Amino acid sequence: MTKGGGFLLKNQGVYNLIVYDMISVGEKRWDIDKIASLFPIEVVHTIIYTPLFILVQDSCLVWADDQNGIYSVRSGYKLMINELFYVDQFQVEGDWNCLWRVNTPHKNHNLL
Repeated sequence: MTKGGGFLLKNQGVYNLIVYDMISVGEKRWDIDKIASLFPIEVVHTIIYTPLFILVQDSCLVWADDQNGIYSVRSGYKLMINELFYVDQFQVEGDWNCLWRVNTPHKNHNLL
């Protein structure tokens, strides 16, 4: 371990790896030899004892809080707001979107 509590890696190329790179080609099991060549023994044990699920066919990145599955700052902001506040308790009834469609300077929108 390093002074700061992290592990010294055997190979600096490990920073470019993804989980898929540490799985045996064509199989759903860890490539123990590759993992052992890259990481200290404490980390090797942690990795190889992490189960791999047979039912998962392909891995892909998905942002569940957007209908397209793609992260955007807007979708991240909406998630944060929904997590921090109960949105329903702060909503005022009515069609407030029509306010934003009015052709007026932005400072007037914010004032209203």
